[in-house]
Amino acid sequence: MTTILRKLLVLAMVMLVLMLASIYEVVRWLTRLGVTDMAEHVADRYLTGTAIAVIVAMVLLLRSDRPRRHEEHPYYPPDYRPPSYPRRPWWW
Repeated sequence: MTTILRKLLVLAMVMLVLMLASIYEVVRWLTRLGVTDMAEHVADRYLTGTAIAVIVAMVLLLRSDRPRRHEEHPYYPPDYRPPSYPRRPWWW
């Protein structure tokens, strides 16, 4: 973890603590702006069971950033890339 990342993490934690300390003020401010009413309208109109199922399926199907098997294999050099399939011609 780099120093910049640590500083950003500490800054985010401080901001989180300050925001949680004044959560009622934040809620009152969002209500005055009308954000809560807009969020209720969007949830009622667009957040159906099908939409939730599609969102969950997409999250579960996301690929992770972990190294692939060929990158973990001891016999392959670190810059090894598996061969790709040849490109199809434009008429195919």
